[in-house]
Amino acid sequence: DKIVDQLQKTYPDKKIVLLGHSWGGMLTSSYLKEEAHRAKIIAWVYAAGLQNGTSMSETSTTDINTEADARIKANDKAEEWEATKKLLKENPEKFNSIAYAATQIIPEVLIKVHNDTDFKFTTRALNSNSALSQEIFKTNNNQYLKNITMPCLVLWGKYDFAVSKTYRNELLQNIGSKKVTSIDF
Repeated sequence: DKIVDQLQKTYPDKKIVLLGHSWGGMLTSSYLKEEAHRAKIIAWVYAAGLQNGTSMSETSTTDINTEADARIKANDKAEEWEATKKLLKENPEKFNSIAYAATQIIPEVLIKVHNDTDFKFTTRALNSNSALSQEIFKTNNNQYLKNITMPCLVLWGKYDFAVSKTYRNELLQNIGSKKVTSIDF
């Protein structure tokens, strides 16, 4: 809120659009719970965000397994998908890195994200993520979404298994805005 206040002070003739991506969806949805905060923002961009961390592991696991089952049934790299399912079953706590790895075997995904080389975390980041994740996993902001009536742009990746499309669907079902644009990539 201090950043928003400073932006308003520095740029008094400008309007603020709030962007939350990934865990930023939790931060921005938490910020928008308060009416005084919502009054400062003219629109919300929600890019593969998370407003309900209570089921993150389960929803990601379901999304990965659903994709795997469809690919196995279609005999599309079935052995690799079987291995992915086995890895996920044996290591459920690694759902996030497995979610990124799963995109490696989907030919429709043109830009491949390599979790082991594209994400370099400092020790400080790893420590803060660990503490932050505990808070995120017990927070559900769905009940506050009805109060968000500003225009909202929802952006999602078709093969984003790290942040389940369940959260996009929950947001679309619960948001109070009548001006929502949802785009899947």
